[in-house]
Amino acid sequence: MDCVKEEKMNPAQADQISSGRDTADAGQPRVESASAVQPGTDRNRKWWILAAMTLALAMISVDQSIAPISLPRIQRELGLQNNALFWVINAYLLTFTVMAAVSGRLSDILGRKKTLLFGVFVFAVSSACSGLAQSAVMLITARAFQGIGAAFLVTASIAIVISTFQLEERGKAMAYYNSGAMTMMMIGTVAGGMVTDFCSWRLAYFLTVPIAIIVPAIMFFHRPSDEIIKGQRVDFPGLALLMISMTSIVLSLQQGGGWGWGSSLTVAMLGGGVVAFVVFVLLERRTEEPLINFRLLSNRNFNANVAILGLLQFACIGQGMFGALYLQQILSFSPTVAGGWSLVTLILITISVQWSGRLFDRTGVRLPALAGLACAAFGYLWQAALLPTQNIFWLLPGLAAVGIGIGLLMPAAYTDAMNRIAAAYRGQAAGVIENARQIGATIGIAVCGAMVSALQTVKLEGLLSVFGASPDKAALLQGLLSQSPEVQQSKASMISTDWQGVLAHLKMAVTYSYSGAYYLAGALMVICVIIAAVSFRKGRQTEEESGDSSGSESLQTELQQQIPEPTY
Repeated sequence: MDCVKEEKMNPAQADQISSGRDTADAGQPRVESASAVQPGTDRNRKWWILAAMTLALAMISVDQSIAPISLPRIQRELGLQNNALFWVINAYLLTFTVMAAVSGRLSDILGRKKTLLFGVFVFAVSSACSGLAQSAVMLITARAFQGIGAAFLVTASIAIVISTFQLEERGKAMAYYNSGAMTMMMIGTVAGGMVTDFCSWRLAYFLTVPIAIIVPAIMFFHRPSDEIIKGQRVDFPGLALLMISMTSIVLSLQQGGGWGWGSSLTVAMLGGGVVAFVVFVLLERRTEEPLINFRLLSNRNFNANVAILGLLQFACIGQGMFGALYLQQILSFSPTVAGGWSLVTLILITISVQWSGRLFDRTGVRLPALAGLACAAFGYLWQAALLPTQNIFWLLPGLAAVGIGIGLLMPAAYTDAMNRIAAAYRGQAAGVIENARQIGATIGIAVCGAMVSALQTVKLEGLLSVFGASPDKAALLQGLLSQSPEVQQSKASMISTDWQGVLAHLKMAVTYSYSGAYYLAGALMVICVIIAAVSFRKGRQTEEESGDSSGSESLQTELQQQIPEPTY
């Protein structure tokens, strides 16, 4: 049976309760926790809850494995230009980024179970709509709603996992959480590739729908704990400002390459977004019920983890998007074969997250984070140097190193970040982390896309010069490698009778442009190694964070005096 318990309070709040005054009425939030996992009750229940949250995350993982593999087929069937093709990814990232922090806050106020189920429903319906889309507009709109569902789904599921397990078990729990999702991503990569190859890319988007039925069923029989902050309202002015600022910033970064980075539209939208975000920060620091409590950023470990996870997401864009295109466009692999080679990284992520969980529970965040970042840096730089060989076997050490690195880093960094925040505010914390990750991905797409485009332009000019073709024929080469072999031969013949030579030079030009994104990813991982070395101490956290993060400065000072710093 569910019970209700109050969050640990300071003496002033306790006095209000003992005198019959409700803390919510006195201007202080009250935290209610419907606990589904109690000592002495069903010990298997927490593992069922973990299974449900893992499957919820797996919906996103499966979709992320399907989207890159299906892009060439989508472009061919719907006749998308390169800009529209990138919006299949960008629309998802835009709405995910905008809604991540919002969904985290709402999960703290409305309850994580409600927000999780809402996210599952929206994600499943929009996935089905993606598979049914008959035009670019329909597909991009459905992908945007997928991003909204994903934001609610991921922030609530992470907070539920952290709150379900004790401090000393969270590394292991998060390892299972991530490895389960990676396993489903592997299945999705293979299944998505085969379905795209032998049936249709449309059917691949329906693979997440059965999972959306299983998750609510498990939660019905094994209800997770649910910390809810009572007596607080949604900060609608802050919500409007955050959505305006994030939309403006993300949209300008995504479209800057097409609009021109120096164009008045790009500058105005980016500048307006930054100004709106500054106003949002100033407003939130003065409101009693902020959408984002910026005191979350007062913890050094939390800040370092957020920065590292954001930069990692930036780096992953290189292999995640351009790696899939490289395998199909340059190496001429089918979607099924390309998905099979992607398993090298995913399998090693699945294995290494288990090492990460055990290391984290024994030693803390420093060792798995540094080891993971070093491996990822090596893997990206190795691939950057050897992509021009156009030989998959030379790339294997890099693929393996990236898999081990990501697997070691992510569970440790995520668990350490959430451990630093009191239980009632973990939804908000998860929202901040996901917001940083998605901004990292968005900036990664913008920067890597602009870099790849610029490098391709230079290389294509050289290609046309080699074959004595006029510069105005560059348009024939845009997106040519995504076309059928017949179309490739036809257009390449318009540049030179040696159409095979044209295609060989084109593949090398595109390869060198992709290498630039991998070099940038490796450099970012080196920066993250420095951040981790400076920020993370040796030893593990041994005390749970507690206290109220939303009060006044005087209340915060009082709590800091009463609650000791985490010991190592």
